[in-house]
Amino acid sequence: MIQKGSPMVDSDGQASFGTKSLEAFNFYLQFADPSSDYYTWNDNIDNSLNLFSQGDLAIMFNYQSAVQIIKEKNPYLSFGASLMPQFDTGRPMNYSDYWGLAVSAQSANKVASWNFVVSATADPKVSEAYLGANGKPPALRSLIDKYKNDPSLGVFAKQALTAKSWSQPDSNGVKQILSDMIESVINGKLSSDKALGQAVNQILSLSQ
Repeated sequence: MIQKGSPMVDSDGQASFGTKSLEAFNFYLQFADPSSDYYTWNDNIDNSLNLFSQGDLAIMFNYQSAVQIIKEKNPYLSFGASLMPQFDTGRPMNYSDYWGLAVSAQSANKVASWNFVVSATADPKVSEAYLGANGKPPALRSLIDKYKNDPSLGVFAKQALTAKSWSQPDSNGVKQILSDMIESVINGKLSSDKALGQAVNQILSLSQ
């Protein structure tokens, strides 16, 4: 939806999928439609991470965090990572996956904790040391430029520059709502436009 240019929220930060969302949704649904030339998936097929790790799937879409999981599942699998396909290559758009850092109000060391958060996210030296320990791609622009040609992290570092997300009241709740939205159309319960509208209303209810 974001790649298609749909605004996911309005000026007040509330869920408000535009007409571009329906176009993207219908495109996505083709892959689960048995009557479509693009039909490639149904509920009886195992998840893509397992199939790819077993060598039974040629390509999958996932985050950098999946790399280590694949290696653990199948140490002998030879694979590589490439940039995410785009609707508009002149205007690339990727969906980010990240965790926010916070300090508990009950912490006995609030100042030290916040100092660590600031250092880990804003100081290139500290951030790079942290990245070296966990093998994650950088978020700081100064480090992105340094790592953009790295054989392992380069693909993911480059895409950080075009990554975009949207404000969600409950990420797990939104994930389930979007999953149910897809299922309702695949199972013939709702048309794609009604399923999309229902999903927007359900996400709005999470904010109340």
